[in-house]
Amino acid sequence: MAGGKVLILTQTMDKMGGDIIRINKIFSEFKKHHEVILVDFDFLFRRFQLRQRIVNFMKDLSSKKKNYYFDEVFLNFISDSFQKFVRKEKPSLIICEKTLAGLVPVKTEIDIPVILDVHGISSHELLNSGYIDKNEFEFIKEKEISAYNRADYISVVSNPMKEYFKKIGFEKRRIIVARNGGEIREEIAEYKIPLNLIYSGNFAYWERVEDYIAMKKHLREDRFSMKVLGGFTKKNKQRFLQDIKERGISYGGEVTREKSFEIISKCQIGVAPSSNDLVREVACPIKVWDYLSVGLPVITPRVGEWAEIIKREGCGAVTRESDAQLFSRAAEKMSEERMWRKMSKKASILIQRKMNWNTTLNPLIKKANEFL
Repeated sequence: MAGGKVLILTQTMDKMGGDIIRINKIFSEFKKHHEVILVDFDFLFRRFQLRQRIVNFMKDLSSKKKNYYFDEVFLNFISDSFQKFVRKEKPSLIICEKTLAGLVPVKTEIDIPVILDVHGISSHELLNSGYIDKNEFEFIKEKEISAYNRADYISVVSNPMKEYFKKIGFEKRRIIVARNGGEIREEIAEYKIPLNLIYSGNFAYWERVEDYIAMKKHLREDRFSMKVLGGFTKKNKQRFLQDIKERGISYGGEVTREKSFEIISKCQIGVAPSSNDLVREVACPIKVWDYLSVGLPVITPRVGEWAEIIKREGCGAVTRESDAQLFSRAAEKMSEERMWRKMSKKASILIQRKMNWNTTLNPLIKKANEFL
């Protein structure tokens, strides 16, 4: 094992989703050659016996405002615990997963290199989701910038995200592009009629799952069936469940990652709707690479960098916007067996050669190794 210790700090490891998938992949890549410690906020609470005090504090604060995770008192609690932990473990490099974790080093006096791995622009995600108002947005944006400036390097998931950071004044030389990726899988989809379409992911506003659900009325029942995987928020659960049930779409619920690949591989087309805003322009949705990993051609709108890759590599259809009717027309064309097989083969080749996690995370690993 090579010298140097890597400490990865993240907000939480108790939920499923794209963030956790990326964090685990980064952890696994470093683990191949280095000692790695993965720390989340809950661990810091437990270790320094602050958990109940913090929980009570957060409950009280969350009843008054929605952005308590960015509160100064909360960050002071975490930063103090983190500083003690770092001094004990003596890592050579700290990787902060997401902006909130990146705020912790801001409040410490630790002279250790920091790479901030940015999955999305939190301030815009919260504002566009309706969780914060304009004043809170400005407050959180200011916090984000302080986290960016504290980091020695920022790892981003797309070239558009790189351009975003350049526009807000971050030096190009300090930006690493390390996209999300797919997995090389043994299970590969097979062509059959009816073709089973799938949406697999969360139900945040930017996913525009409603566009996928609305496809049902445009598709021939003898030619297509539809499936949904994923978890709802409390805010939209009832509405989505009702829509899915009324339209006769199969809902598989939340499943493990391995189970999701098993289910997806038995489908024929993956659909990735999307909002058209900054949140998605800079994104790199893992669902897209998961679809491609098992040979599913993808239907998606022309929004982010992933759409450019799909169009260039010929492994799916890119529509001019996120629209059920446009998606359905694309599915009809894709249902022709010769075209489907051609796209499916290209999907597998793309993951095997260019867009698997080992390849996409290499720029991050390479830069980190300079400190180890």
